[in-house]
Amino acid sequence: MSAPAEKVIFIVVDGLRRDTAHAQLAEWERRTAAGEATRLDLWGELPGLSRPMYETLHTGLPPQTHGVLHNAQTQPSAFPNVFQLAAAHGKVTAAAAYFWVSELYNRCPFDRVMDREVNDPKLAIQHGRFYMLDEYPDEELIDTAAYLVRAYQPDLLLLHPMGVDDLGHKFGGRSPEYNQQAARMDGWIRAYLPEWLSQGYSVILTADHGMDDGGSHGADIPESRALAFYALRPGRPGRGAAAGQFSQLSVAPTLCRLLGLPIPATMSAPPLEL
Repeated sequence: MSAPAEKVIFIVVDGLRRDTAHAQLAEWERRTAAGEATRLDLWGELPGLSRPMYETLHTGLPPQTHGVLHNAQTQPSAFPNVFQLAAAHGKVTAAAAYFWVSELYNRCPFDRVMDREVNDPKLAIQHGRFYMLDEYPDEELIDTAAYLVRAYQPDLLLLHPMGVDDLGHKFGGRSPEYNQQAARMDGWIRAYLPEWLSQGYSVILTADHGMDDGGSHGADIPESRALAFYALRPGRPGRGAAAGQFSQLSVAPTLCRLLGLPIPATMSAPPLEL
């Protein structure tokens, strides 16, 4: 018998490397140590660039298969993805995210006037709030996500803050500015976790890619490819800090399983055990 479907808030912290997550995400680490959360180590795909990794996270495919190979490549998703599957099965979907997500899953190219705020049941992301500036404030975006939860009770919400990536590019992946932004973001999300968990949401947090000390990402090095993955599920104990290293390709089928969606054949990596 399949497990009951869950509602999911999927947090993708742009540019958050694994060691910084372990050091700065105090709330997630506290819950992991207490046995409330599961923490897994992921290994990211190549090239570790934002737009290709957004597509990888939502399709479970490497860039060489899904075809989105660089950030300037403006095209819609061509493969089964979590938003498309959720909408097709009657789920309510939402996102507070960078506009490249809209281009992948709603409309391409992005209309900066008409696509920035959408409420349309015909779209894969039905309730979307999209931003265009890399320096868009994380705190404002997290509040927007909280609004979407209260207003529309989505079955799937993507929250995608960019501030960690932005400061990593400006100051480097070991800089005080980068570390402090990760810690601040942890605090802003922490404020909403009790509300979201009480409403029955499983909350997943990971990253698209990391950040090297020089302020870049995409290379085949741990600073860029080593990522953290956290899962909090209401009323269920976590596994704590689990041993082993897992594929980033497993994120999409994991989301499908949580949402009670059929996992398409294209998502061939096994779901993560949470």
